[in-house]
Amino acid sequence: MTKPTLKLLVGSWHLLRQIMAFGNPTAGGFQTMAEALYAVAQLNQWLGATYGIEIVVSAHLWHELIVPDCVSEIGYSAQWNNPRAIELETWVDGVRAGRLAPIGRIIPPGFGLPGSDDGHFISPDPVRRKLAHDAMVHSFRLSDFVKTAGVGEGDVIYWTGPDGIRWLRLVQGDDVLLGHDLNPKLEEWGLVVNGVGNAVRAAREAGFVHASLLIEGKPGGDPCYLCVFTDA
Repeated sequence: MTKPTLKLLVGSWHLLRQIMAFGNPTAGGFQTMAEALYAVAQLNQWLGATYGIEIVVSAHLWHELIVPDCVSEIGYSAQWNNPRAIELETWVDGVRAGRLAPIGRIIPPGFGLPGSDDGHFISPDPVRRKLAHDAMVHSFRLSDFVKTAGVGEGDVIYWTGPDGIRWLRLVQGDDVLLGHDLNPKLEEWGLVVNGVGNAVRAAREAGFVHASLLIEGKPGGDPCYLCVFTDA
């Protein structure tokens, strides 16, 4: 009889918070994303043999996963890359060799970039909105590669993050839940729905067709308000 298996999709922030841009870089003894992923791979050997469980780690662009200078379609500052982050090719090679934990999801930046408190897709700055678009399309590019290379799950997560923070300010309170009739009346409603939809469409038209988009939402009071997506 075959032993059942279970994959635990874990975000790097939740599992490895010490490597994040605003985390404690020495907590747990890890200095870099690569070191932490190596430790998780070692843990996976025991988890797999004992319980049939494998931890698969997700990563945000710039914070945990480096965006290289050669990505010309994204307008960004190279200084946004966290010095503790890892390059995708390095991660992929490590997964194939069994040295690093598998790749979970690719996540466009949700925090920590200049001006992010004003939102991404709903930012009043058109340059910021274009960055959100380009970063999501690039996420699909990377996710397609992860899936076709067989080194992880590789879907894209849209975590509303800065959009949720600004949305919270717009709607004024924690009583704004999924289905609230105020959302479709706001200009930002069209910006976020069309922004996400147009990015997915552009990714498909570019040939990135293997990965799916997952929307990560959290309860009211969290800066990731899912209420943005009424009837999305």
